[in-house]
Amino acid sequence: MGFFFKNGGNTPQTAEQTFIRPYKLSLDERKFIESRTQVLYEKILKRCFHKTIGLDDNGGSIASSVFLSVEYGAQQNGTIPLVAKAMTQMRKIYLVYRESAGLVRVATLEEQQEIDKHYKDYQNTVSKLNNDDRGMILDFSRYELTRLIKCYMALLYAVLDSANTQVNLARSLQIKIDKLRENISVLTSDDAIKQANAINDALKSGNSILLSKLDEVIQTAINSESTAKAIEIFNTALASDLGLSLSFVSGALTSGMSATGDADINYEDTGIKDFWVTIWKPICVKLYGKEGVKYKTDRWRYLEAKLKSLVYIESSLLFTDEQKQAYAQDIIDDEI
Repeated sequence: MGFFFKNGGNTPQTAEQTFIRPYKLSLDERKFIESRTQVLYEKILKRCFHKTIGLDDNGGSIASSVFLSVEYGAQQNGTIPLVAKAMTQMRKIYLVYRESAGLVRVATLEEQQEIDKHYKDYQNTVSKLNNDDRGMILDFSRYELTRLIKCYMALLYAVLDSANTQVNLARSLQIKIDKLRENISVLTSDDAIKQANAINDALKSGNSILLSKLDEVIQTAINSESTAKAIEIFNTALASDLGLSLSFVSGALTSGMSATGDADINYEDTGIKDFWVTIWKPICVKLYGKEGVKYKTDRWRYLEAKLKSLVYIESSLLFTDEQKQAYAQDIIDDEI
């Protein structure tokens, strides 16, 4: 028979011992899912901010309010963390921006009622409050994408939890004595325990040990290949649902002799633009009052090819002046 010992000591566990899987992650599953989801949303919104043209302000107050602001309770937050948290929790959020102070905060109950009334009366135009404050509503209560993301984060937690167990088990030695169950009973287990401790102490000291031919001292092998494959599948599915590149989600750049990164850039550019149009632009217009903001594309190779073709279009007699002008305007619109 085999024996289990408490904390490496000499006392065997009793038969009534309840066995649970050892080495659980210190961060509980719910906290992990919430944190990872919010961090992902913050990453997307930060990319939206950096791809915005026309969000200029005096002294950089808008830029500071986007990332860092003082909310009630002296908690340091900004537009992006506040919005990302609301997206993660699938709830409605009321935001107020004071340009003179460069601060964004959650609206008070009175301000929420005023913003609701303004939205109802003026059909979602910019809500101007007292002291030149601006307010807006963002409602993510039916934002189903969050449910999908949290499902993937739960799978990631399971994979990391399993990997954590494997890594910690690999730190322990397995001393396998041939025919131990046949030769040793509970009443005569002291000798086996002493031998196992002696083998362990000798190895810790770097000394040689004497074993029978079929005895073994091994460590648990870490199956990193299956872990890496599971994370890759998870990242691929998540990137597909987000409409973003795999490199954006995983952080690993596309590698290979012929890889230029253009495919990732083009795919990511389109995916980020979806979030920019539906979430970030309304924030710029209604909260910050910047109606002229535009999207800055990263598809520079595509634009470079179109700009080169413009020279030939301009000199060609096959196109009318109106068609040439429309083609040039199309390039300008694509660029912004």
